[in-house]
Amino acid sequence: MVPLIALARRDRLPVRITELNSAACGGRPDFSDTPAATLWLTDTLFALLHDGADQADVHTWAHARYAVFDVAGQRAAPRAPFAAMAAFARAAPPGSRLVATRGSGGNLRTWATVDRAGTVRVALIARAAVKARVVAGGSRCAAAWVAGAQSRVTRVCPRRGTIALALRARTITVLTISAGCPCGRSSNGPAAARRRAHAGRCRRECGAAGAR
Repeated sequence: MVPLIALARRDRLPVRITELNSAACGGRPDFSDTPAATLWLTDTLFALLHDGADQADVHTWAHARYAVFDVAGQRAAPRAPFAAMAAFARAAPPGSRLVATRGSGGNLRTWATVDRAGTVRVALIARAAVKARVVAGGSRCAAAWVAGAQSRVTRVCPRRGTIALALRARTITVLTISAGCPCGRSSNGPAAARRRAHAGRCRRECGAAGAR
């Protein structure tokens, strides 16, 4: 895509991918409806953003292998592409921009964004079970969200400025590290008093264990 995007930029034209999914003709058996497709789509959306695409439309139709939902009557259950798009939307919200990461490769792919408020979001795409270390800076805790039908947010806090995570195979975890929210452990002194005074804000921004 890079040469095509370069041509568009030369002529000051936007770049839109109008049909994107894991395989042609409704998807590939044993891939397009599996967690592997979730990882692929999230990584591809980030790669397109990195390369300068302005928009990407995920293609689907009812009963396709890569359908976003399983629909039965009036009920709809999310499938692999939905989890991928939800992870991308959470990690790269409007107004954010990509920032460089270190450590991608092998069984782990990483992408990160920062928004105008200074909130950093890191997408950790694990092809296999892997241990990851994310430099959080100071004592700021993070909200850890794992893509899936039963997505939950848990609070994770750093030790010596680093958040350590054990990632399950074929999962996407999005860390949200809010700017200026020192959600460390309580102690005595003025700093601890300020943390307690802002406890409600910390819970909202850094995430509470078990919160949806």
